[in-house]
Amino acid sequence: MYWLASVLAAFALMGYLAWPNTYFIYSVQPSLVKQIHPGDSVDHAIRVLNNAGLPNSVDRFDKAHPKIQSVYRTRHGAGYSIAIYLDGNDKVANIVFEPFYTFL
Repeated sequence: MYWLASVLAAFALMGYLAWPNTYFIYSVQPSLVKQIHPGDSVDHAIRVLNNAGLPNSVDRFDKAHPKIQSVYRTRHGAGYSIAIYLDGNDKVANIVFEPFYTFL
């Protein structure tokens, strides 16, 4: 009977660790990629992020590579960083998704 409890605990742990990442990879990320394309305006990209419920900010401190930054948290201390790089005309140039772990 103890083996059943250990198997259930293992599945619960796998679900806790895997489900939020799976949801982002198969639902949120493709939705953003379908709606934001290179050449779109900054206002359109911010509107899409706001509609998705993602907090965002425009980073213009690096004059050579301005970008829109956003964060999707999958669980405490982990998530995905979303960076939408802009070109010189304030149009979307590239979208980068990177996982992060803070262990806090």
